[in-house]
Amino acid sequence: MSIESAEYVLQKSVVLSDPLEIEEFQQLLKEDIYALRYDEMADSRKELANVSLLLSNDERSFFRIGRHYRGVEQWLEQKGYLSTIQITPEEVAYIEVARVTNQSNQWIHPEEIFGKVYSLDQRYEIESQIIRLEDQEDIAQALQLYGGYSGQEMYYVMFTTIKGKEFYGSFREKQLPAFMSNYF
Repeated sequence: MSIESAEYVLQKSVVLSDPLEIEEFQQLLKEDIYALRYDEMADSRKELANVSLLLSNDERSFFRIGRHYRGVEQWLEQKGYLSTIQITPEEVAYIEVARVTNQSNQWIHPEEIFGKVYSLDQRYEIESQIIRLEDQEDIAQALQLYGGYSGQEMYYVMFTTIKGKEFYGSFREKQLPAFMSNYF
């Protein structure tokens, strides 16, 4: 069983091979899934990790561990695996946040917003300049609250690690980090 960071670009993973650990993990996972409330199932924040399970027929099963899987998260922490798979604020050099307005119904990739690729089709406007933050507390909040993106969000975030790797996400209107009120 392989447990990987939710951000593939980071290439952080742990392999579980001890049958007892795998059994413990699976039991906690089952308990966490059964304990989920509807609002937790609908949470749009980025998942905690991705799991790849090698089945007896040499096929793989993939699933995600959500942020509300408390038993699994505690178990990963106790075993020392959580710090191996999760990105920490110390590994992030800075974040950039942009508020996007006047979007059409067309899909927008964050790379377009942060100028990593150029779009000939100006489908959006950036309401205010992109803010850059290096404060560790702001980065920690952003890591806890960011979610995936569907191309229709209002707030986008780009994380840049100390190794120069970038990954993207968004903030939902209902889950904005506290620092956002200082800028937008």
